[in-house]
Amino acid sequence: MNAPTVASGFTIASSGANFPDFDSAHSAAVDGDTILVSPTLFQYALQGWDIWKNLTVRSATPGKRYALAIQISGGTIGSGITFNGTRRKSEGLPGRLVAAVEDAEIYANGLTFITGKCAVYVQCPNQPGNKISASVDATLRRCFIHDYDQGIETDNEYDWTDRTSTFTLVDSIVYQTGCIAGGDNNHSLYIGQIGSLAIRGSIIANKAKPEWTQPVRSPAVYGSISGPNYWPVGHLVKSRAKITTIEACQITGQDSANSTCIECPNGGDLTVTGSYLEQGSNADSIAFISFGRQIGELEVLHTGNNERVSKDGRTNRVRVYQNTMVNSDFNVTHTQQFCEVSYRTTQAFWTSQGFGSAPATTHDIRNNVFVDNANRLAIPPAAGWPNVGGADPWGIACVNATDNALVQYSALKDITQRYAGWVLAAPVTGTTNYASFALSGVTVANYARQSPTSARRRDASYGATQAYQVVSSTQAPPSWYLGAPLNAWSRLPVTSVLSEVITPGNPNGIVWPSTGVNEPFNPGLPRVAGKQPLPGTGAQTYVVFSGGRMIQNLSFVRNGVTYSGNYWVRYGGGHAASPDNSLHAIGPFDGTPKRINITDPSTPPAVDLVSDGNPQATFAPDGRPGAAHTYNSFAYLRSLNTLVIGQGAGYEEARGVTYGYKFDEDGYATPSAGWVNNQAYYSNLLAGTQEAAWMTDNSRGEVWSISLNTGMPLIAKASFTLGSAWEYVEIIDLALHKPPYQMYWKGWALEGERWLVLMCETIPGRWYVIDRDYAGSVGAYGVRRRMFEVSLSGDSIPAGPTPGNWLGIDGMLYSGAAFNFEDREFYVWTAGSNASTVERDIWRIVPPPEDDVLTAPWIVTKVSSTGGITPDAPFGSLQYMKETGDNRSGGWAPYGNFEYCPSPTKGIFFHHRLDVPPIFWRLP
Repeated sequence: MNAPTVASGFTIASSGANFPDFDSAHSAAVDGDTILVSPTLFQYALQGWDIWKNLTVRSATPGKRYALAIQISGGTIGSGITFNGTRRKSEGLPGRLVAAVEDAEIYANGLTFITGKCAVYVQCPNQPGNKISASVDATLRRCFIHDYDQGIETDNEYDWTDRTSTFTLVDSIVYQTGCIAGGDNNHSLYIGQIGSLAIRGSIIANKAKPEWTQPVRSPAVYGSISGPNYWPVGHLVKSRAKITTIEACQITGQDSANSTCIECPNGGDLTVTGSYLEQGSNADSIAFISFGRQIGELEVLHTGNNERVSKDGRTNRVRVYQNTMVNSDFNVTHTQQFCEVSYRTTQAFWTSQGFGSAPATTHDIRNNVFVDNANRLAIPPAAGWPNVGGADPWGIACVNATDNALVQYSALKDITQRYAGWVLAAPVTGTTNYASFALSGVTVANYARQSPTSARRRDASYGATQAYQVVSSTQAPPSWYLGAPLNAWSRLPVTSVLSEVITPGNPNGIVWPSTGVNEPFNPGLPRVAGKQPLPGTGAQTYVVFSGGRMIQNLSFVRNGVTYSGNYWVRYGGGHAASPDNSLHAIGPFDGTPKRINITDPSTPPAVDLVSDGNPQATFAPDGRPGAAHTYNSFAYLRSLNTLVIGQGAGYEEARGVTYGYKFDEDGYATPSAGWVNNQAYYSNLLAGTQEAAWMTDNSRGEVWSISLNTGMPLIAKASFTLGSAWEYVEIIDLALHKPPYQMYWKGWALEGERWLVLMCETIPGRWYVIDRDYAGSVGAYGVRRRMFEVSLSGDSIPAGPTPGNWLGIDGMLYSGAAFNFEDREFYVWTAGSNASTVERDIWRIVPPPEDDVLTAPWIVTKVSSTGGITPDAPFGSLQYMKETGDNRSGGWAPYGNFEYCPSPTKGIFFHHRLDVPPIFWRLP
């Protein structure tokens, strides 16, 4: 028994029983149990954990990893974790071994690259007629494996009539593995002849360390490396499994000497989608994906061993869709193949061996981006390459390799940023979206703490994308953008709302006619251009207390027509309640933007002045939601292509109700189809949603909300699941970190990082962060998080009123803030120092790297306008001015109407007043 040097918590979740070490907990556990592990360091000599019961092992603290450091002794080392099917069989337990390990970090402590051992070992050997091992279904989730000779290895199931074991890797990292002492024996992943391998949302990468000396190439076949034994030259993923499925992964050799990114020497059913592959600058092979080098005669020719020839009835098929493959191999003796399908097999050979029918191999390779360096043109799969690898292999031209883009480095946004999720400059039209998942990566510096992850994708673009999709800057911007002044405000080519109001002379307008009077709905009023007029709810009905979100690469259906591109989507309005509960969009910004009514308002409207005299907008009679005080309470759930909206009006009857709209449905033709079940999407927020900041993280599948009443002191978190309840978390740990009571919050969840960033639109000079992964003391709602005010340095942002004095009115600043996720910087614009002035300039705020957010200042730079127009202040509408006699031009916070517009039209969008077109600040 191996006792950890750090004793600690191992808890069986079902019973609550605690144990000092893993072996004790495992002994006490029964099939189906979960063992919770304290997130700390465990050091072992030679060998870590042996798992032979059907268990789930995970961290006791979500978001925190525990670590297994395996110490070399006498030049030998074992595995960190073994899924031991042989032990299960010998212990007499029935059935398969089905086990999952989550949240583990595993590394060799003091690795010397001489051992040839793996961090994770799946032991499932069998022989024909001698079942010595149980079949194994092993899963790793959110794990970090690094600095091992070999990352993950499975046995071969030599009984080809019983190859059913599986291995699954999800949201995990395998880094700096596959190094050898001699011979090409170790790989980052080596999967033997088992049933299936599945990898999703994971990173498998190697990178030369600064202290390594440059390797020397020998003239051997494949350009093998002769040099220090720590250079990794194995394959990144080598799989002999019957089925290999790789989705939304980053598999990169970078500047190491790795061989093939993905090799399936025995064929099988291979699917690779939505992933990013890179052949590094010292690559030891000539293909990104190699399939079938050891099928049939080729294996016998090379080794004389026909056992590895596939006799298990496998399907031999290659499907490679929507991947980005970058050739960084500058060795002039190499010519890389992006996807090599090579095999040599004949029916005569298979008959001579008694194997039956020779396997057929099919392939379908499409919608990929193949990127080559500037030296030469690498070989696309449609070209084929006979004599691949020497010794009579067989290379074929893949006739079913179509709709692929072959481009040079210059077509990429940034070749030095290997985690950007590159895509082709322009989306592909008329093709199937094969890739179900998209990878959101993390930087190398954060490997030990964060995992990559995958989310369902809705785009039809080539290549692998992040949850924040970064589009190549090589896409030609539209003419309206090229004509806009740089670093200045200009008008967007979108008409004002007033010119789009439905009138007898404009029956196709998109803005519903209104009585403008605070009265119940009156269906007997004469129709205007065939439309039923909607009532008002007072002078501020059309002040537009709305909210909006800029959504990159949005796809929505309106009246049977599908629209796609970058759109700003708006919903809500009215100081008390709005009779107009239509959903509007402006876009596409990467084309010619125009205003589109995704839905029309309900008639009768979602306003009630009859039952109790109080205006409210919970639901219209047709079941659709109302539209009051939406502000910044917007969450776009990319994996579901759904917009969730919070109706604020905390002092009205609709407090805290949230609604969802499904863009894939035609809510214009059939409103009940678009709005999710005509019901609240989430349970009501405890503090309501008025002036609340919602922060959406599509990579983690989280929505966070902090209400105006931060003195509660709670922040809420919800999943993407319809009907789920908000989970409340305390954010006060010490008096020092108590945030102010303040209205008009806006915030962002920085994807790939742990930070929630918050600011108040009336106090633009004060910014806050919450470490959502921090585990503090326990309060009434569980583990507390901390809220910190960050330090700003550089140019001064107008200060605004003191915290808590949110009703400063004329002394109050009405600012907007936006986050540029492509360049990781924020922008602030204020309406002025009081309600009667308007600023022409903006401020740029650049935060430090993730680990320095609390310790280093955030740099503020005032960016002065270089011309353009003077923007309109966000105060209200001509109707408000007319009805109140208040002609001030300033006032009312911009809310979600001030948003960052992504590439290829990088800028800041602002739209609040209904009587003027939107304005736009073009960024460099």
